[in-house]
Amino acid sequence: MAESTWDPQKRFFSLGRTVKGQGGGEWAVELCEEFSWVFTTGVDIVPIQYLEVPERCRFEMWDINIHHMPYTDGCFDLVHARAVLTGIRNYPHFLGQIGRILRPGGLVLLIEPSLMQYAGLANNKPEAAYTSGSGPRGWFTLWETYRRCLSMLGVDVTVPQHLKDLLEGTRLFEDIQDFKATIPVGFYHENKGILTVGQLQWMAYDLLLPALKPMFMSLGMLESSR
Repeated sequence: MAESTWDPQKRFFSLGRTVKGQGGGEWAVELCEEFSWVFTTGVDIVPIQYLEVPERCRFEMWDINIHHMPYTDGCFDLVHARAVLTGIRNYPHFLGQIGRILRPGGLVLLIEPSLMQYAGLANNKPEAAYTSGSGPRGWFTLWETYRRCLSMLGVDVTVPQHLKDLLEGTRLFEDIQDFKATIPVGFYHENKGILTVGQLQWMAYDLLLPALKPMFMSLGMLESSR
C-alpha cells in the first residue's frame, strides 16, 4: 500500500479508522483482521513490538503531553482509548483533541480504571471505611502511594470519577453514556466467569507491581532493605 494512501485528509480512509492508546497493539490489529473495511492507526509513546501487521493497520509513536494530535479535523470515525490516564498530564486537552479529530457523528470509547481500590466481595468497602491497622491496609497503602506519585507527575487521579463531567465540559460530544463495573482481583469467586476475570486481573497486577518500582524510586522512595 502506498504511503500516500494513509493521508488522513483523504475521505476514503476516514471510514472505520481508529486512533487509540495502544498498550500491546492487539486491539488495532484484531480489529483489522476481523473487519476488512477497517483502517486503524495505533498510537503509543513507545514502539509497538508486532513483527507483522495487516496492511490496513499502522502504528505511530508520539506523546500527547508535548504534541497536538497530528491529524486533520474530523478524520476518524472511531476513537478508542483504554487506561491512558496515567500517562496524560492534561486530560481536558486530550479530550479536546479527540473531539477535534472525530468526524461529526463519530463514536468515542473511553475506558479508565479507577485508582481507588475496594475490598470485600459483598460490601465493596472503600479505603476510607478501613481505619489504620484494619482491613487490607498494605494493599491500600500501595494505591495511596501510586496516586501520590502520579499527582507529583501532574496526573489528575480523579479523572475516572468525573469523566462524564469532563466530556460534557468540552461541549464537543453528545449522547454521553457512563457505565461502571467492579472488576474482582483474585481467585475467590464461585462464579466461573467472574473467577476467570479475577485471575486475569491478578496476572495483570503481577506485571503492574514491578513496573511501578522505577517510578517510586525516581520520586525518592527508597527500596526496602528486606
